[in-house]
Amino acid sequence: MSEAGLRYRWAILGICWLGYIIALMQRLSIGPLAPFLKEGLNLTNSQIGMITFATFFGYMLALVPSGTIVDRFNEKAVLILSEMIGGIFVGCLFFASRYYQMLIIMAFCGMALGSILPATTKAIFTWFSDKERATAMGIKHTAINIGGIIGSITLPPLALALSWRHAFLAMGFLGIGIGVLTLMFYRSAHPGVSINGTTERVKSDMENAPLIDVIKNKNIVLVTLVGLCAAVEFAIITYFVLFLNESLGYAVVTAGFLLAVLEGGGALGKPILGFISDRILDRSRKKAYLVVTTTWCLACILMAFVGKGEPVWILILLCVILGASTIGWSGIHFTFIAELGGERLVGRATGVSTFVMALGAMAWPPMIGMIIDLSGSYKIAWLAIALLGMVASFLLLMVREKEGS
Repeated sequence: MSEAGLRYRWAILGICWLGYIIALMQRLSIGPLAPFLKEGLNLTNSQIGMITFATFFGYMLALVPSGTIVDRFNEKAVLILSEMIGGIFVGCLFFASRYYQMLIIMAFCGMALGSILPATTKAIFTWFSDKERATAMGIKHTAINIGGIIGSITLPPLALALSWRHAFLAMGFLGIGIGVLTLMFYRSAHPGVSINGTTERVKSDMENAPLIDVIKNKNIVLVTLVGLCAAVEFAIITYFVLFLNESLGYAVVTAGFLLAVLEGGGALGKPILGFISDRILDRSRKKAYLVVTTTWCLACILMAFVGKGEPVWILILLCVILGASTIGWSGIHFTFIAELGGERLVGRATGVSTFVMALGAMAWPPMIGMIIDLSGSYKIAWLAIALLGMVASFLLLMVREKEGS
């Protein structure tokens, strides 16, 4: 590939990053707009929760099929359709007047947006060599945090100024707009040969590769189980403000600030961990992931024994470290999964791994909540999360990296 072509990889990363930000804004839009939806459609808290569940359920359903399509056909087509169809469905919420309409539309929206992760993962894999792939993947995954932050900041004021319907309509146009941008500027790494040397023969193997090959790959399964453990981050985010308020006596506003610090640590950790993996650990994803799981375990043990009266700067430092490890792992995870699957299985491996992680994202919050309720202590919950970090480390020790990683 020419020097100009190699430079274009950063434009590809930018396209994927923007698309991911908008997708996360759309997928997480119910939370920031919940007060307006409750009033406008006379919804209960339970119904708001069910709309969020419908979005997540649709997202999960799309992961494996979309990964298969990405492997068999073309990530560009999947990315464009995902962005545009997701935008159309979100925009259709402008016309929703019933609870069941919100459920159906957001379920289909989730299905459309579920295709973006396998497509963008394939894009990063084919455009970036293993010398900088984890860094690029980490940068792309900061979109998760940034999308949530932008949505939280912009959607409520827009709903106040116009209406919640106009907020959804604006996000719909954003989705369609990024789809048009992708159509105009996204291109394949090279006709017939990717930046990683994929030939037409390998492409044929990709098209014929059965899904069972992902499940039969021991290393992919092990790293997927690590991701299942790491999905406990959703429980940490769910109960962090309550922990600070009820256990350490912090005011809700201060606790909210510390939650933002935790999220910021996660966003900062993703590209930094990728850079460490690429440049310092000689492209070893296993070693970088072990740094993550070990730090996660130690940070949770420290958090379990933090008491009232600790200096705030200590808690801020702990939040950054905890966020970098328990939230900042996704870039390394998906780089590892993509490289273990190779060009032949990258889409399907990403889809299967994300599906399993999504199950963890749904299961861990109520399970950790049950531990808190039964024990009456956040300390036990933190130690349980630390134990998950130990389990994840043990699973990683059994993984064999490909040569050159």
